[in-house]
Amino acid sequence: MHRKLPPGTGSPEDFEKDLSFTETMARAEWDHRKRLSASILSAFTRVNIGILLIVCIMYGVDTWVAVSSDKPDLQRTIDAKVVMTLIGATTVQFGAISLGVSNWLFPKGK
Repeated sequence: MHRKLPPGTGSPEDFEKDLSFTETMARAEWDHRKRLSASILSAFTRVNIGILLIVCIMYGVDTWVAVSSDKPDLQRTIDAKVVMTLIGATTVQFGAISLGVSNWLFPKGK
């Protein structure tokens, strides 16, 4: 990722060539942090999509068993408590991940 340069000031390579060692390391660290945060958020998204798919499959099987069963008062596996727990857990996970990544990307001590 390159900084946007004013017109007529040269190429990004010329600009990067004039950076000090500290600036080069800071840029590399920022790029590394960006890549890692993207991979963490991607993994978080994939895990939550997987959990939602499992719950949807369980709900479909649960509904099929309830409809095809001779006992309509059969206790359901997926009820309101399961859905509320899933929503609450996802919200807490998202908050924790967001807070952790933002504190890591923007440390207060630097």
